[in-house]
Amino acid sequence: MMPPQVKSSDKAWNSFFLPQAWEISTRPWLYKLSQKYGKTITLNNVPFEELETIIKKGVKIIWLMGIWSLGKYGLQFDRTNHDLLKNYGQVLPDFCEEDIIGSPFAVTSYDINPEVGTLEGLTNLKRKLNSNGIKLMTDFVPNHTAVDASWVTQNPDYYVRAPKDLPPPYSPELFTPSGFAYGNSGYGAWHDTLQLNYWNSNLRIAQIENLLKVAAVSDYIRCDMSHLILNQVIEINWGKMLKSWGYSAPNSEFWTDAIKNVKIRYPNVQFLAEAYDSYPKQLQKLGFDFTYDKTLYDLLVVGHLDNIRNYIKHTPIEYFWKTAHFVENHDEPRAAAVFGGNMRADMAAVLSMTLPGMRLFNQGQDCGYTARLDIHLRRSKPETVNEGVQDFYRLLYEIISSKIFHIGKWVYVDILPSSNSWRLIAWKWFLSGKSVLVVVNYSDSQGEGAIILEDAQPLSHNSTDIYLRELMSGIVYERNVQELKNRGLYVVIPCWSCQVFQYESYLLV
Repeated sequence: MMPPQVKSSDKAWNSFFLPQAWEISTRPWLYKLSQKYGKTITLNNVPFEELETIIKKGVKIIWLMGIWSLGKYGLQFDRTNHDLLKNYGQVLPDFCEEDIIGSPFAVTSYDINPEVGTLEGLTNLKRKLNSNGIKLMTDFVPNHTAVDASWVTQNPDYYVRAPKDLPPPYSPELFTPSGFAYGNSGYGAWHDTLQLNYWNSNLRIAQIENLLKVAAVSDYIRCDMSHLILNQVIEINWGKMLKSWGYSAPNSEFWTDAIKNVKIRYPNVQFLAEAYDSYPKQLQKLGFDFTYDKTLYDLLVVGHLDNIRNYIKHTPIEYFWKTAHFVENHDEPRAAAVFGGNMRADMAAVLSMTLPGMRLFNQGQDCGYTARLDIHLRRSKPETVNEGVQDFYRLLYEIISSKIFHIGKWVYVDILPSSNSWRLIAWKWFLSGKSVLVVVNYSDSQGEGAIILEDAQPLSHNSTDIYLRELMSGIVYERNVQELKNRGLYVVIPCWSCQVFQYESYLLV
């Protein structure tokens, strides 16, 4: 048996296993389960059938977002800040004070939040997940701590502070009254957090210890805003302040040292970086197993087909398969809202989730919800499940759960030019004598075109035909092999739709 022939010029790469992850906003999820079961549900007693419902979608990683200890300061801030209160009213008009639960990213320590459960409860849950072939992902928040973390009084030099020669009063937008810098991305401050000083070698050691603590109970670690603690970013945002206190940039990056130390003790732990702009490529080189692909997400939101096509076609595959694709998460609006409707949102999901890389799904995404679950709140605006979206996702989960989408070889496919073939985007997966061709019309009008299938082969010496099964509809098409090789498979796809063809791709002897 001969494998499918792929031209050396084709964009193909033998990938390792590509996982599907499911994000759960832990405290809202537990609150909803407590309402459902009429008793307090924590990680200690969560009915495992609730997780089995998620696992059946083909998920291999469950991300429990927001399980670490929080302080009173952040909760009080979130319950009194005028801008936040205004936002709560927009996303949840009937909110009350008890609905405000505090940001999960204003962490005081990497101990389990008592509202979530206990360390024993988390450990037992992880053991159950692992025994079912599922990995657990938790968070690490490297850039900042809560304002009332113990380090503030015990180790104040762990934080960025106002320039040494700058007398008070300090800018209330940037600093606390005592001169600690609020956590900041470079685009604005988070006033429930304080900025950590990664040019302090003792802080780096302490944070590696925290990371090891997280790794002890995790299979994957999602690192929040990972690029903010790169030396070059710190230089831009905090360099002058730190130098006024006598600090200078270290010779190595924190992530290089931290990931190396963690993997010595926990070699199977994987790292996912939330990072934007050009930084994901750098973070992969520093040791991250996966990085956010915000570039693809932004391109899909804008919807310029040439830009989407060029990005997918020309991004180095060695980088691409280490990215995490998504159409929504806790930081972004609901897909059905941001894409302007469920049809387009569904096609954005097909595009994202049939590419090589981690596939990251969000809690409630497959219900077609439009109301965002704010990270400061325990519930979102009630909505009715969109059954059409649910049916679509059931089919998508079934398709991408196939082994070919996880350990196969991927190649971008060009479509023969025609008057409206530009509306279509296509790629193919190969594995063990089978091929899957994905063709998406990511536009508001019908698209059609032909795709050469060089790998098409008859199933026997006595046949000149091949059968292609279209997985979205279940329809089987019979086509002449030579026609597919010479003239191509001609497809006609309505707006915001796709076709996914599976076929035998080499001669069985």
